[in-house]
Amino acid sequence: MEMSTPIPPGERGELYHPGPPRFTSVDAEPLGELLHGSGERTNLSPLDVELSGVDGDLAPFDPDWAASYEWSIAETPDGSEAQLGDASVVHFEPDVPGQYRLEMTGPDGSYELTVRAFPEENEDDPQPRVTLSAEQEGEQFRIDADARPSPEGDNTVEDLDVEFYVDDRDRPALDGDLSVDGHTATVPADAVTDTVRVHAVAVGDRHSVADFVRLEADGSTAHPNDPPEWVEDATIYEIFVRRFDDEVTFETIENRLDYLEDLGVDALWLTPILESHSHANPGVPGGPHGYDIKDYYGTADALGTTEDYEALVEACHDRDIKVIFDLVINHTAREHPYFRAAKHGETVSASDLGYFENVSGDDQEFFRGLYEWEYGTTAKTYAYWQGIPVVDYDSLALRSWLLDVIDHWQGIVDGFRCDVAWGVPRSFWKNVRDRVKARDEDFLLLDETVPWHSDFAEDQFDAHFDYGFNETLRAIGRGEENATAVNDVLDDRAAMGYPDHTTFFNYVENHDMSRYVSIGDRDSQMAAGAATFTLPGAPMLYYGQETGVSAQRGTMNWDSVDEDLQAYYENLIDARDSLSELASDAPTTPVELDERPDGVVAYARGGSDGQVLVVLNFSGDPTTVSLPDGVGTTDLLTDETVASADGVEVEHAVVLRADDAAL
Repeated sequence: MEMSTPIPPGERGELYHPGPPRFTSVDAEPLGELLHGSGERTNLSPLDVELSGVDGDLAPFDPDWAASYEWSIAETPDGSEAQLGDASVVHFEPDVPGQYRLEMTGPDGSYELTVRAFPEENEDDPQPRVTLSAEQEGEQFRIDADARPSPEGDNTVEDLDVEFYVDDRDRPALDGDLSVDGHTATVPADAVTDTVRVHAVAVGDRHSVADFVRLEADGSTAHPNDPPEWVEDATIYEIFVRRFDDEVTFETIENRLDYLEDLGVDALWLTPILESHSHANPGVPGGPHGYDIKDYYGTADALGTTEDYEALVEACHDRDIKVIFDLVINHTAREHPYFRAAKHGETVSASDLGYFENVSGDDQEFFRGLYEWEYGTTAKTYAYWQGIPVVDYDSLALRSWLLDVIDHWQGIVDGFRCDVAWGVPRSFWKNVRDRVKARDEDFLLLDETVPWHSDFAEDQFDAHFDYGFNETLRAIGRGEENATAVNDVLDDRAAMGYPDHTTFFNYVENHDMSRYVSIGDRDSQMAAGAATFTLPGAPMLYYGQETGVSAQRGTMNWDSVDEDLQAYYENLIDARDSLSELASDAPTTPVELDERPDGVVAYARGGSDGQVLVVLNFSGDPTTVSLPDGVGTTDLLTDETVASADGVEVEHAVVLRADDAAL
């Protein structure tokens, strides 16, 4: 294994500090129970007690895994009997509402951490949202909280309180404290002597996902939770790597980059390219998926060397295509040398020790500490798949090793798609974000949380797969929902508690689900595909969606491309790139048509500076739609007229100019 160069402490913030303040509620229900029913623990997640439902453990950032860290409670609300364990990674469970101050002592001193526990909350209650902005205004910094109630429930903006907190890491850089007036906080500019991060939550029936801003001594400010600009309207293309051709290597993928560039792809997500058990064993259930990794530092032999992969990435960059690396750190393969040492006592060779070069290769107990176990010798596995044992984030050695893996690959690619993100403790993702953004603020962190959960938007991930969007479109394809359900998608995001500054990937299929044509048909797939390109969020194509591949993980049909389907997606990509009204930040308004045929839905995009009307037809048959006054009859997807005697004819989707229409 190749070793990575650690980030110097000055480039990654405070050594060992456990990070930003935590926000939770008393008796917060563990994520595993929220998603999969009650039970002490679930092999669907290595978590036990979670703050805010999905955050349970507290740990030093960037830990020295050979050192010890001690936790204590320095301050509690009246009546609290909360306790902490004596391990370096602790699971803290507040027992009464209020503010707690914890203290962690490590090799370089002690650090305080604020934990704010709200009264017991019901996950079914509407959750507000908050986005912060900051600027220097005269001789002070002003921080404004844009607090918004859920579209569900009875709260108004006036009903919401906002609480502001200075990051414990930055208290030495602030001479004094904040002054708070409602939804605004201020601080004298000369009181800020270095970086100061200020966090806030909105509080109504529940508390919101927290947000934060950064104040600098030079008067500048930043909102670090904004996603990288390049991703918000990028066209993403997912490749199930070993099915992108008859025999796939990094070179054969590189040979297809001209096709992807001509299609209009902005970012390429490759399923795992590391050495894995399934890559070497085609008979593994699910095919050569690559999610059972044997070597976190080496590419799969059949695909090529790391140098070949770097050449592919460079070729993508030459075409202005970003590369997203599939990061799998919830589990390893049973065949990983560390698991074989843990389970069977096999000696780990010097070449496989890698990051743990100073560990004895036959230290079985050390390697056992990297994994989760039950009944003594039975490894916990993910989703009952016995081939992928779950790793143990209570181990500082495990955390430190995987941070090194992240350092290694970040220097090559443009972002991580984080597999089973909900199975990894949020404290670790906060550590990851702190670490990677210190190197590159434009580096993308994309989570897979299925079902989705808004807490992962809290100082962890830039973008999220829109699980609700996908489910809605597939329900329409199955005939279980009316097409007008498309107009509920944006409200669903807000109702889930996702703050307005986050972004989403819009998709109708991926490698973990059947192709859309298997639940609907080609026509409804085209309407659903149009929704991904005409609603806010980054549109994503799964390889072959645009060429007519029908098998979930089938081989790309280079010799039998559905050329009409391909041209249709090319038009969608061109429209998304050329029409500012379709951008993620453009307003979206549902439109009621006077005589709406079955399977049809309409919405306006844009505002006073320009507006278009989007009409989607899921029915499978061309249909005539009457238009509001002021809407044009030229389809901006094809630049052809779609006028008919009674309005316009819509086969799958049309985008019509509507600058003068009252929609």
